[in-house]
Amino acid sequence: MSTRGDVTSPCLNSKGEPEITLERRGEAGSVAWLTLNKPEKLNALSLTMVRGMSAAIEEHWSVDQVPKLLVLRGSGGKAFCAGGDVKAVAQSERRGLGVSGTLRRDFFREEYVLDYRLAEIAKEQALLSLWDGVVMGGGVGISVHGTFRVATETSLFAMPETVIGLFPDVGTAHVLSRLPGGLGQYLGLTGARLRGNDLLHCGLATHLVPRDRLSELEEALAADGGDDPASVLGRFASGAGDPASSMLAQNKRWIDEAFGGAPSVEEIVLRLRGMVAEASGGREWAQGALESLAKASPTALKVTHRHISWAATTTLKDCLEQDFRVMQHMAMNGDFDEGVRALLIDKDNQPAWSPPTLEGVADSRVQELFSEIEAGETVF
Repeated sequence: MSTRGDVTSPCLNSKGEPEITLERRGEAGSVAWLTLNKPEKLNALSLTMVRGMSAAIEEHWSVDQVPKLLVLRGSGGKAFCAGGDVKAVAQSERRGLGVSGTLRRDFFREEYVLDYRLAEIAKEQALLSLWDGVVMGGGVGISVHGTFRVATETSLFAMPETVIGLFPDVGTAHVLSRLPGGLGQYLGLTGARLRGNDLLHCGLATHLVPRDRLSELEEALAADGGDDPASVLGRFASGAGDPASSMLAQNKRWIDEAFGGAPSVEEIVLRLRGMVAEASGGREWAQGALESLAKASPTALKVTHRHISWAATTTLKDCLEQDFRVMQHMAMNGDFDEGVRALLIDKDNQPAWSPPTLEGVADSRVQELFSEIEAGETVF
């Protein structure tokens, strides 16, 4: 049952419906449901959606009766959230760093502020995300720092930024750097796609619930009123998952040998080539990893490796600050525009990276991308 204080975004989707809705259920509206409602774009985040989410959350977190639990979900049955609308960002007018009103600056800053606010809500109350369908990029950012991440058999998770000339941002380096062995670097560099069992196996998801039970789960959470969501989830979760159906479980040895502790992307490539040449048990997996790396921007790969390595000893807030700084440099870098052109606009899948090889990416160039931007240009 809905209660007072429901919020809808003034921005409409292709069906004339609000892109963002937030309604409260349970006793005294103790559980808040925030729905991303742009299914024609797989609920990908635009700046207006980010602002709509931020406004809805702040309205409900400033009232006397603050919700005990916030549930995030996507509409349409195909995606939780497929990421940020990077195509719109890439096509926005290039007016330089720090110029007031540029989409490239405002989108990423406001997205990162929202990510951090949701992470804070997870500490203060509880944040539960329903990862049904596609979960990528910006969709990971609004949810992965939460209390509960519920995967289903339809979940498809990835951080594929390196293939469009960027790096895993939205604070995900903070999370990836804390995964065991070489897993974080593997996921960040290759953009490997994970299903429900993979997500549960590595801890990115906290629970695995069958899709056909999600409606029951939502009803149970509302009835519980946010008092004990962990117990409610325990009644619906399908257990620890099947290691035999987890790509990560099957290839853990090879992932750790190739990516664990590697001081550079070049070293990772050498290790993978060695696996292929030796015809070891990981040969097929290693060949696939090499092919994934070959599709990515060499500059983006080096930035990603450095960023994830650095994030292992920092806070989420500091990670988001560095995300913003590096993103402002890279969003004005030719590889971003070229990657979006090749994958999302012309769709020829033939990006002309500059430079085209890892060897051509000088350490000084990588250092420049981590340098300070204009004074005062920060997230928080």
